[in-house]
Amino acid sequence: MVTKYDVFEAVYTKGTSVSPPELLRIFQKPASAYAEMYQTLLRLQRDGLLLKSKKGFQVKLSPRSTLLYRLIRFSLANNLPYNYLIDRNMASFLQRALTKKIFSWRDFQLNPRTFTKYIDVLNNSGFLLIFSRKPLLAALFPHSFLQKICGFFNLKLSSAAIHLPKISELILKKELRLFNQLQKKNTHKYLELVKGYQLRFIQHSLNLEGNPITLPETVKLLQHQVVPEALGLEAIEEVRNYQQAMGAMLKDVAEKKPLTIASIFNYHYLALQHKPSLAGEVRTIAVHIKNNPQFKVAPVPDINARLEHLLMKYNQFITKKKPGLAEIFHFAAYFHNEFQHIHPFVDGNSRTTRLLTFHLLRSVSLPVIDIPLGLLEEYLSCTKGAARREDQRLRQALEMIVFYNLRLFNEELRKISYK
Repeated sequence: MVTKYDVFEAVYTKGTSVSPPELLRIFQKPASAYAEMYQTLLRLQRDGLLLKSKKGFQVKLSPRSTLLYRLIRFSLANNLPYNYLIDRNMASFLQRALTKKIFSWRDFQLNPRTFTKYIDVLNNSGFLLIFSRKPLLAALFPHSFLQKICGFFNLKLSSAAIHLPKISELILKKELRLFNQLQKKNTHKYLELVKGYQLRFIQHSLNLEGNPITLPETVKLLQHQVVPEALGLEAIEEVRNYQQAMGAMLKDVAEKKPLTIASIFNYHYLALQHKPSLAGEVRTIAVHIKNNPQFKVAPVPDINARLEHLLMKYNQFITKKKPGLAEIFHFAAYFHNEFQHIHPFVDGNSRTTRLLTFHLLRSVSLPVIDIPLGLLEEYLSCTKGAARREDQRLRQALEMIVFYNLRLFNEELRKISYK
């Protein structure tokens, strides 16, 4: 079924007046669907999103129509069900849920089926953190996409009232114990899930670096070897190379190989093969973080000494017997931000940092494989987007990321156990 948002996106992308017969051809619909298509266009006109002329319909350019187009394009890039998300009733739900650290069904005057539908859509989209199913306790990640949906329907949000949830060590330990039990029973399924989820991480990670590939395109390219037509060669190679680097990292963790200077440079080399003059090479020039001049990176003469010091700290950490979760997250946040501030390469530092942090966490049995879409903005704002170093804030973000991954794996593995 072609929805009004599908039609709006097609008209906006076209950029000129479009007639109903043209839209029928775009959506490969028969002539008998003309009346339905025409009524959809009239609804969009009544909503103030389209203008009607003798030549057909065209977008009524305004802040509201531009916002809607951006919401739809973001959804398409991340494989989100925008027809469910960009909805007035959903927006009302988001407006209330975003102001609560943790919410339950009792916080909303909603039919249980409607509430469950909203939870499932948001959870599958990576915007929701579920603490428990029975009773259902959850929290929303305050991603700007969700806030803009509220704005599209003129629903105001108080930024001071928006909270990020905090994860207690007790909850993390409980979820980790369950994961260890389920993973042992379903090792093959767990490895299958890792392969699938790592594709999402590749797209999320490279999207932070400006690669335009969408999630559906990433899956087609890496899983089915279908090359996106509109994507440039460098962007395609960047995705393929990052998959190689991530594969090497996962293999090293599986073989219990600790990080070394050599392995770090190898991950970078694999990820940057499309830039052979930079791949695996320490920079010899000063660099800066684009759009964040306050982010301080190491001067060239200090790079090697700071790298060696960081690896010394790392080796001291991994030789400890059974470090507690608080110590793990404290060191992981320090390690991540220290490596990013050392910035040993001309390009590819951030994507390499994420691989190293995942290696560190996975080597202590925390099965992180993706940063959920809803947490990408928070992650970025306390790493290379931060005006000053934010280790404590990053620690909290990493706790949420790990908890999200644990819940993700546990819910899928539990389905197998109950069959």
